[in-house]
Amino acid sequence: MILIHFMPLPDSSEKHNDLIDLIIQSAQKTVDINNGDGTISREMQMDADSLWWKTHTISSNNFGQLAFELKEFERMALTAHENMSPERAG
Repeated sequence: MILIHFMPLPDSSEKHNDLIDLIIQSAQKTVDINNGDGTISREMQMDADSLWWKTHTISSNNFGQLAFELKEFERMALTAHENMSPERAG
């Protein structure tokens, strides 16, 4: 016999919207945008990587360290051309 448990529906949509708003606000970052006239404006934009990492529910105490190391490797790859000769970085 297979038992299937469904999550109960929320009492109101306000609680659900508050949770979504909290997740969206925690995944935003400030970005400087160069306008055509030479001025710089700041905008809040969604950081897709941050949202992806924050919505995981993995019960491992090593997940955070793995995520950090993965982002460090990505950062090093993006800045390799600044620290090496062009032939070596390419």
